[in-house]
Amino acid sequence: MVLATAIGEKQVYDVGKKIRQNLIIKEKLLPKIYDPHLIYARSTYIDRTIHSARCFLAGLFADDDNNQTIQANCPFEIEIHSWIHEILYPNPRIYPLLEKRLKPNQLHNLLDIEDELKKARKDFLDHINLIEYEHGFIELYDDIKSREAHGFPVPNRLKQLSMKFDEYSAQEYFLTVRPSYKKKFLRHVLCRRWILSLRKPESIAQHVTLFEQNLCELVEQLKEFVYLDIYWYTDPEKVEPYRSMVQKRFPNSQLHIEISRFRLWF
Repeated sequence: MVLATAIGEKQVYDVGKKIRQNLIIKEKLLPKIYDPHLIYARSTYIDRTIHSARCFLAGLFADDDNNQTIQANCPFEIEIHSWIHEILYPNPRIYPLLEKRLKPNQLHNLLDIEDELKKARKDFLDHINLIEYEHGFIELYDDIKSREAHGFPVPNRLKQLSMKFDEYSAQEYFLTVRPSYKKKFLRHVLCRRWILSLRKPESIAQHVTLFEQNLCELVEQLKEFVYLDIYWYTDPEKVEPYRSMVQKRFPNSQLHIEISRFRLWF
């Protein structure tokens, strides 16, 4: 029999408390007192998951204003099925597929040096003086949360570096299991690199120059027009350079420019 650890119990309990603040205290979508006729709980038949469900419900109905007392008029009711009919039980056929996925260190070797995931992981490992590390964000983040749960000190710098590790963990896992990663993943990396290059100062300057040439040609060809209205999409970084260029080129005009629309009056 495998039971949840004390750290796991606290983590699930804290998740229940967090959801309580949203669904019960703030939105008032659930009653403050547990009612099995209104709250349905489901678990696999495994003791560990049943215990986790109890911890979650305990956090969900723990009253902060009443010394964390659980607000319930009866014991928690959790539905389980026998293993023959259990549909939530882990599927062993998935294991061979997971074995084929990239390891986190293999993934980060493929990532571009400027990729946000790679930089965040490298900054963290540099801070703890690790050069080689085969695991990913999940293990790094779990180590920090475990230290906090046991009351061990965690340096503020490590807390700052790991602030987005929950988000990074999801992105990292997705990228390691996506099908046909060799082609699709490399295309993803190249596309991100190209998009980032468009936002560099030298690239923005080139775009401003090109737009200036096209706009002047249009004004020259349409000598009688008084209003120009263009629906477009441009990066936020380019709005001010475009504005500055137009005001300098056409000082007597009126201009309204945003990321989705360009309007010019003469």
